[in-house]
Amino acid sequence: MRCPIAGHLLARSVEGRPALRHFDWSVSNQGWTINRREQREALNLTQQEAATKAKVSVATWRRWEENPEQVKARTAIACERVLDRHAKERAADAETSAEKARFAAAWSDPSKILTPRQAYAIAKVLTSPMC
Repeated sequence: MRCPIAGHLLARSVEGRPALRHFDWSVSNQGWTINRREQREALNLTQQEAATKAKVSVATWRRWEENPEQVKARTAIACERVLDRHAKERAADAETSAEKARFAAAWSDPSKILTPRQAYAIAKVLTSPMC
């Protein structure tokens, strides 16, 4: 379980099974709860796609989304990993896109001309033999 404030992992045992939660927390009348479905939808995953990636049936995925304590701990961990990996992949893609945009913007402005020192450094790198 992740702490909603600090973001670190917490563990709690219910009926001998660990209560596994993901970091997407919301407030309810009973305190902190999770909305796994909204998290999956925010990642643009269908239940079928998520279940396939977790290597579980769609029915198992649905049960896990509603209450992870209804499935085996191993299954709950596999489902958590799907959402974690997919979220990390999307974050990496967004970071790469932003980096590409910054690079393109830096080279597309004609008013920014290279200094002789910069031009020499680039030419030296381009003409040097690769190791």
